[in-house]
Amino acid sequence: MPNLGCGTRAGRPPLHTPSGARLLRCPVHQPVRAINAGELIPRDAVIARGVASSPNRQPMGERTLILLRHAKSDWSGDEADLARPLAKRGRRQAPEAGRWLAENIDGLDLALVSPALRTRSTWDLVAAELDVPPRARIDDRVYAASDHELLAVVRELSDDVDTVVVVGHNPGIEDLVLLLTGEWTPMPTSALAVITVSGSWSTAAQHPAALRASGRPPAT
Repeated sequence: MPNLGCGTRAGRPPLHTPSGARLLRCPVHQPVRAINAGELIPRDAVIARGVASSPNRQPMGERTLILLRHAKSDWSGDEADLARPLAKRGRRQAPEAGRWLAENIDGLDLALVSPALRTRSTWDLVAAELDVPPRARIDDRVYAASDHELLAVVRELSDDVDTVVVVGHNPGIEDLVLLLTGEWTPMPTSALAVITVSGSWSTAAQHPAALRASGRPPAT
């Protein structure tokens, strides 16, 4: 299971400590602490500058976009795609993502969620782990959206919100990370990508954004 770290990409091997623990690389070339499999990241282990998201701590002119792929779904039934539920593994994965957000992101302002059952269920399990869940909005445009369709949704966000999580699907989520940051990163089920966007939401992708963290949070 990949650990959540700072912008690790294929072809960029992680650093290792003398003990053998993985030490992932950050875009700012400042390694974070060693993360062992199954270990939660403590609140004070901030991944990189710009991740804190409350209005009084967010650097001026910077916003935080968190992309979350839905947790593992159950393909055993004959439900329509919109009605496909989470698998047992997915019901375990989603709270792990919520706990990681609670430990590492200092507040969320808005959640945009695809109308599919698996994305709505994922967000419900994530939100249950947050001290103060943000307001959530089901947005039909997020379902099966391409990267450019998702970008259009992001560009319509109000600048009154600083930190937004979008709960959606691949390949759109994975492709949007690449479109915004120029970095390809795999987004398996329940994976997160934390991206710092400079300026107004309306100008997203006009300037390169910074990939601060990506991957699936470690199991507890």
